[in-house]
Amino acid sequence: QKDGEVQVGPDGRIEYASRNFSEFTQYELELLIDQKKLIDLFIPDDQELIKQSRNILQNDESRVLEVRLTKPNNQIMWLRGRVVQHHDYRKGSSLATFYFQKIEKEKRLEAELRNLDFEHDQLEKKLESRDFEMEHFSKVASTDLKAPLNQITQLLNNPPKSPEETSEKIKIQAERMKDLIDALLIYSLSGKNQYQPIFVDLNEIMKEVISGLEFQIHSNNAKVHYFSLPSIWADRIQMIRLFRNMLENAIKFRGKENPIITVTHSLDEENDRFVFAVEDNGIGISPELYEEVFLIFRKFNKKDSPGLGMGLALCKKIVEIHKGKMWLRSAVGQGTTFYFTLPAEKSAKKIAAQRD
Repeated sequence: QKDGEVQVGPDGRIEYASRNFSEFTQYELELLIDQKKLIDLFIPDDQELIKQSRNILQNDESRVLEVRLTKPNNQIMWLRGRVVQHHDYRKGSSLATFYFQKIEKEKRLEAELRNLDFEHDQLEKKLESRDFEMEHFSKVASTDLKAPLNQITQLLNNPPKSPEETSEKIKIQAERMKDLIDALLIYSLSGKNQYQPIFVDLNEIMKEVISGLEFQIHSNNAKVHYFSLPSIWADRIQMIRLFRNMLENAIKFRGKENPIITVTHSLDEENDRFVFAVEDNGIGISPELYEEVFLIFRKFNKKDSPGLGMGLALCKKIVEIHKGKMWLRSAVGQGTTFYFTLPAEKSAKKIAAQRD
């Protein structure tokens, strides 16, 4: 392609522009020559590059720059410019001649390559996460799931004197085995194939969850506060599981004071997502456990804490299925705040459409 040539005088005003420059920028020549300063054609962020290119040039030197020009219709186009400084002896002044080429195709290709690199990195991270999850599942199968079976085998090989005691202990281990299998089933079913989004009022979800946890809340003298939560595009059943597990976790790991649990949210408009915070005044979590608490069958205190250690793992999985993230801030003895993001309406509908 032919270069678009522009000659600029000492005051920055365009003294000459080639027809080729006029054609690919869509500016009429009569509106350019002696009418506009070259710098005014470019977006504000790139105007400094045009200034610098003139200021640093000496006679017979040139510089190449890539800048974005605003067309008359306000569309942006990428140009690569070569600048040559020379002296007009007739006028007794210094002139700068810019030779511009369109590089929109190159820039589109660069953007596509950057997107591919980003998607490749994300895929690698996802595969690493899946590999880690599968490895953890394997360890669970070989330890936690086998533990009740080993206990039953020991009871059968070395039974207590009382048959009733043997029967009762076997029953306890069998029930634990069933609970483990049920928990794994729920965890595995909380996948994208179970994702059935509808418009969900989270205030109604909280009411339903609090009603279902009425016994735990009253028996622990707990207080649950939430303030005008949004309606979102999400899977209703999974939202119930998410908020139920968050509240149960806060009650379970209470401190000496009566549990106070507060659920708030804010809107991250730039990323079209809601950021939720579930704050409690419980025992807190030490920094070395920040990641471990989200693994299945991991518990703070295996002897004293009830449950199977599935709650937070399930919560994190549900949030990730909704293309969100989950993290926490805590200090031992100072309570914990769990944060998670869920997409606002536009993003959520886009995610749902991609799954269809």
